[in-house]
Amino acid sequence: MELHQLMEYSPIETTTFGPLDKYVAANDNVLGAKSVALNHLVASCPVSQDNGQYIGLTRNRPAEPPRTGDFMQTYTGRQYWPMDPRPHEVYIEDIAHSLSLQCRYAGHVKKFYCPTPDQRVLTDDLRWVPAGDLKVGDGLLAFDEEPSRVGGFGKNRRRLKPASVTIAQAEKRRTIRLVMSDGSDVVSSDEHPWLVATKVSGNQKWLTAGAIADDLRLGRKRHMHKFFEPWAARSGREAGWLAGIYDGEGYLSIKNRRGTQLGVAQKPGVVLSEIERLLKNFGYSNYRYAQTGNAGSGVISLQSQGGFATIAHLLGSLQPIRLVSKFVNSLRSGEFDKQLQSDGVPLEIVAAYDEGEQWVAGLETSSHTYFCEGFGAHNCVAEHSVLIARYLAAKHAPEVALAGLLHDAPEAYCVDIPRPLKPYLTNYRAIEQDNWLAIAARFDLPKELPRAVHDADNRIIADELVNLRDMPWHAKHDRPLGVKLRYWSPEEAELEFLATFDALMAGRAA
Repeated sequence: MELHQLMEYSPIETTTFGPLDKYVAANDNVLGAKSVALNHLVASCPVSQDNGQYIGLTRNRPAEPPRTGDFMQTYTGRQYWPMDPRPHEVYIEDIAHSLSLQCRYAGHVKKFYCPTPDQRVLTDDLRWVPAGDLKVGDGLLAFDEEPSRVGGFGKNRRRLKPASVTIAQAEKRRTIRLVMSDGSDVVSSDEHPWLVATKVSGNQKWLTAGAIADDLRLGRKRHMHKFFEPWAARSGREAGWLAGIYDGEGYLSIKNRRGTQLGVAQKPGVVLSEIERLLKNFGYSNYRYAQTGNAGSGVISLQSQGGFATIAHLLGSLQPIRLVSKFVNSLRSGEFDKQLQSDGVPLEIVAAYDEGEQWVAGLETSSHTYFCEGFGAHNCVAEHSVLIARYLAAKHAPEVALAGLLHDAPEAYCVDIPRPLKPYLTNYRAIEQDNWLAIAARFDLPKELPRAVHDADNRIIADELVNLRDMPWHAKHDRPLGVKLRYWSPEEAELEFLATFDALMAGRAA
């Protein structure tokens, strides 16, 4: 990336990094999996200013006097003493990785992940709606983000629950298509988490589409449960007639955790025969006969079999108004309380394809979960620093922009403390300043941040308001920089941070 390109957005380039010489990244146990590039290490290890010796990739240093405090292990596997920092122990890779994983704001930042607009999401009234058509406030059928135990026994389980859409906006993202063993597929942004089983019978966990693609490249098998087979709303005279019969003669019995029953009652005759014929034609032949009412009434009930997935399919495709309304009310009131079923054999993810950058539907839900195409779907300081650096690069010398890129770098070692707390944590401020001095010396930056950096750091809050919950204090921020938030994943933010660093170092050298 050239210096003049810093203000231009370009798709993220995918690079396969090799393992570090003599070091194993602290958070990576797989060789070659998202490790730090060797060329970045060489670029960030210049000749020492004091003795002219190369600061290389070795721990064979002369004995040093005792250090203050204890050391921390950095991302690249090195030792760093935050209470006694030294410039030669500062590495841009550690800074980029740490800042990419830190939240810019504590507690009220929004987050969302993105299926493509045509991918269907299940609503609380059992319709499959394209993600691009969803609006804020729309109700969804969702599930627990993490499993929990109900009662004093049994395993931790996820349960179905109501949710609502809290963010719905179009974004451009790099996308990945995951293909299942049955031929079905899902397309989402690279950072979109999916509920994945590591083994056919194993527990489920959240993995991003990008991480799944990496696992497949490394030969690891991954599986996903298809909790629902998406359905389309049926139309026509026969579907309308059957929906009317269910509304008039049908019932939906919701017995909390004991199960849900759907059926339709009728005496033997032409009407019952027609009900059976249409159920079979529409693919709902899995039902049983049950006696309804008194033994002598002669009324027969056709009870749907196959669990809640079958019941949801029938209700959702026919849309009998009374029964669907009863389900929605039961879901929202908490009367409907059912475990997320994953008893069947999950589908193997057989392939992952990079579909390039395209428009996606940025969604956040109140539960942070939803069903997308039948599968379970989930809904950073580094990006903040990159945006400030690129803004400054267009108006100031590369050195000022580099200071902007690294202005929050001490947080890589001291973590980010919310701004209202910092004035009261005097020791933290002193420690943060000591770490800044080590970072500044490492990259030959001034001990005091330029005024332009402070100004940009304050003004970018006005740009970031779109990513925050509405709060009264926003009113005082009315001078935005005019930068566009990218909502990068941690992996994307880390790569962009390193690319911006390289460009600014090259620009300063020139």
